[in-house]
Amino acid sequence: MDGLDELASERQEGCVNKINEFLQEWMGDLVVCSRIEEYKHYEALLGLHNSIVLQPLRWEQIQDYVQNEALLQLIEGDVDLMELAQIPLMLNIMVVASLRLDFQWWQQVASTQERLDYLFETYINTVLGKPCCTNLSPKQTRRWLGWLAVQLIRENETEFLIEKMQSYWLESKIQRLIWGLMGGVTLGWIFGLTIGLFVGPTVGLIYSFIYGSIFGLIYGLIGEKIKTAERLKWDWKKAKESLPLLVVFVLIAGLIAGPITGLIVGRVIGPILGLSVGLIVGLTYGLTRGFTGAEIENKTVPNQGIRQSLINVLFFWAIAYLPSIGVLYVSKTVSGLDFEWYKLLIGGLGIALLNAIAHSRAFIEHFALRLVLWGNGYAPWNYARFLDYATKHLLMQQVGGGYRFLHDLLRQHFAKHYR
Repeated sequence: MDGLDELASERQEGCVNKINEFLQEWMGDLVVCSRIEEYKHYEALLGLHNSIVLQPLRWEQIQDYVQNEALLQLIEGDVDLMELAQIPLMLNIMVVASLRLDFQWWQQVASTQERLDYLFETYINTVLGKPCCTNLSPKQTRRWLGWLAVQLIRENETEFLIEKMQSYWLESKIQRLIWGLMGGVTLGWIFGLTIGLFVGPTVGLIYSFIYGSIFGLIYGLIGEKIKTAERLKWDWKKAKESLPLLVVFVLIAGLIAGPITGLIVGRVIGPILGLSVGLIVGLTYGLTRGFTGAEIENKTVPNQGIRQSLINVLFFWAIAYLPSIGVLYVSKTVSGLDFEWYKLLIGGLGIALLNAIAHSRAFIEHFALRLVLWGNGYAPWNYARFLDYATKHLLMQQVGGGYRFLHDLLRQHFAKHYR
């Protein structure tokens, strides 16, 4: 278990207590990693058998590693630099940056922070100056990494999972509204086109516009958190609790759809068809309401949560298809509308897809968010490929399905200089 010290300070000791409770029943091996400075302040200590404290590098070890005499003299004559050089990762950064360091300028600067900024700037210029197979410019790379560093610091996180991006990362209400409208219009068009199959394209376009606008405004103004449904399980209690919601949904859908349809296809058939629409969506939604989703604990692939959410959409789509056809047939009989059997089959696909997305719509919301971020220059379109590029250039490192900056000081440097 890595990064105990990276939790919020008020949660660290509580986590120690929970680990100790877990150890009372756990018979296997366990390793917990933490910086010792934070660990010393806990009243409760981990109930492990042994501990290993990694010691700073000795001067002799630094001399063996560094081949640049000018850099060695610089480290030996600077107390702050010597302290950083005792950390293997920071020593490697110094060695890489030493090819471009202006040692005379360094000695003239008195501020420790200025020296550190200069060290990181030189390191970044060095690694980004290497030939690569992409057309990314150093300026663009800096901007994207700077924006990401700002978001991670704001979230108090060190590890970045692509699927964890949220709409509130957008900097303005207009951007969030655009994000909401994109997701809402997608849902509205699926719904409208399905209805239009039975009662004509005009009604379908009206429904698309109305429901797309409603869904979009709700998403954009409320800023609902994007929740991925990665692992599914059935919950009978949740299924029973959803019954009152199902009835309310049917009535509301009927009240909205009924008058609109009545104005177009007839005042008598309209309300009946409207209630039928509510019944179709409500029943098929209720059939899958009992499924609950949870995150995958150990992610190994970038953006694995969104990919799994898309797979779950296909699962919900399959189980809602036959009930959708059945309710459509009942609605056809009640309303007296005459349409071919192939429309039942195709319409069932549309209604089932709408219900599937209602349960696992994270991939649509995530796609819309990625599009808005890319359009505003905050992030690349292919995020995984960019992060792999940053990892290859020793600015990031991949941890399972996530990424983190090579060092927290480097993350702070990118955030500080983000424009």
